Amino acid sequence: MWIRGGFVCLLLALSLPAETRRLTATGVARAVGIAAGGEAREVQVRFSDGRTWSAWRTYGTDPEEGTLIWLDEPARVVEVEGAGDARLLLIDPGITPTRDAKRAADPAIQGRADWCPAPFVCPKNSDPSFTRPTHLIVHHTAGNNAAADWAAVMRAIWELHVRGNGWADIGYNFLVDPNGVAYEGRGDGILGAHFSAVNTGTAGISMIGTYTDRPPSDAALATLLDLLTWQAQRYQLDPYAETLHAASALELNVISGHRDAGLSPRASGRTECPGLALYPVLPALREEVCRRVPGCVAARQRENTCAAATTPCVSRYGVVNSANYDARPVAAGSIAAAFGANLNGLRATVNGRAATVIGGDASQLNFLVPLNTEPGTSRLQLFSGNDLRVDRLIWVTEAAPAIYLALNHDEQTLNSPSAPVTAGRPLTLYLAGGRTGLPWSVTVGGVRAEPLFLGAAPGFLGIWQANLTVPAGLASGDQPLVLSVSGVPSAAFPVRVR
Repeated sequence: MWIRGGFVCLLLALSLPAETRRLTATGVARAVGIAAGGEAREVQVRFSDGRTWSAWRTYGTDPEEGTLIWLDEPARVVEVEGAGDARLLLIDPGITPTRDAKRAADPAIQGRADWCPAPFVCPKNSDPSFTRPTHLIVHHTAGNNAAADWAAVMRAIWELHVRGNGWADIGYNFLVDPNGVAYEGRGDGILGAHFSAVNTGTAGISMIGTYTDRPPSDAALATLLDLLTWQAQRYQLDPYAETLHAASALELNVISGHRDAGLSPRASGRTECPGLALYPVLPALREEVCRRVPGCVAARQRENTCAAATTPCVSRYGVVNSANYDARPVAAGSIAAAFGANLNGLRATVNGRAATVIGGDASQLNFLVPLNTEPGTSRLQLFSGNDLRVDRLIWVTEAAPAIYLALNHDEQTLNSPSAPVTAGRPLTLYLAGGRTGLPWSVTVGGVRAEPLFLGAAPGFLGIWQANLTVPAGLASGDQPLVLSVSGVPSAAFPVRVR
């Protein structure tokens, strides 16, 4: 046990039955750290002020960056189940004094002295390595989404990364809290520890919180856009480009997610970071950053790379959701559409696994992304017989709902202006990008509908089915329907109601 600058850390836990480990603070603890290493797992945590215990809560761990669990109240005793022999820390980052925080850099970023003022001690690496970013990597910290003192959370992250993981400093270059406040981590142009051991040529920006079932707040996304735009302009990066990231040897989007390193044999492992709900937002972020960067040309206005092709060719940005052709990552277990030229009669694999081809023509090939495809960067290969004709990277996510059509359940008719659904009655949707086992919800006309079933559509390969009850009392006419899976929404789909 040691105490320094207001931090209290207990590195060894007492052994209890049933793989329960108990940690006792010298004073109080406001966070539990689970150091990086091992495998991703679920842990249960509860804490006590010495008189009463909280309920057990379940958290997922991040073996790449470590896991910080922020406690609702200061605790004296914490119990952790399921952590195995992972290194555990109790952390007391203290309470940040109330004062006018200084702002530094461009855009406004809280510097080290703002989030770690005296008497706290969180020194920067005294001998940093520098790198010129070619790629901007978006993360989440996989910690709590609510706290009253985010500067204290920053100090706890420093404690986890430095004292727990043994790193020279916080792994990220910058961080953003849910209120939209930006914080300096390692800082601009400094080599970080955030991209699965292939960090050279990257800047890491982490959204504080967990975004597996909800996207970040509007304020946090606005600050993320500011940081991405600043870094893209500072290092003259094309936010829409796919370029070689030398350290991973992958052709990555200039603005990528942490999980995109996973396909590289040089990477230390795979991760779900930056979260299921944040990862599909990246295409929209690239588009908005491009609007802000002078001279950047939107993807849809760029030259068709297959326009003059005489051999099989898939266009850059040409692999999309088959239901609505949106630019989000394609979903495992759903049909994707590859656009290009000379695609007739080809067979497909994704990461070496057979991907069933489901129709198409010379300019479009529809294929089923295997359900067991891991999220992030994947390799699409197209063959003529045994001859490899197309080899390119695509991006895969767990869920990205997009609706093909709606069926009125009572009449078994296609919903349309001439065949509306009765308010209060069931409706069946057929969609791409669904997923069983994840939370989902539906609104019709902005009113929450009753979800009945979401699963693979019987008899339709790569298509999902959702059954719901249309809310009673809706006004007649077209109503926008939005289906969300684990916080990832579909585009609004018009449903005619009577």
